[in-house]
Amino acid sequence: MAERRQAASKSVISILIGIAIQDGLITSVDDPVTKYLPELKNTGYDGVSIKNLHDDAVRN
Repeated sequence: MAERRQAASKSVISILIGIAIQDGLITSVDDPVTKYLPELKNTGYDGVSIKNLHDDAVRN
């Protein structure tokens, strides 16, 4: 059951990223997360791309 929820969550994340790009809310998955969440500057997320976050979420 947990594996199904995890797979569904990964799909939803991918869909939401695609919608955000289509709607112009995100320019590119290669953009740094801090472009959209500046409060994450000077943290472990500084320099991390949206794609990196997505790939990490999908792997886990």
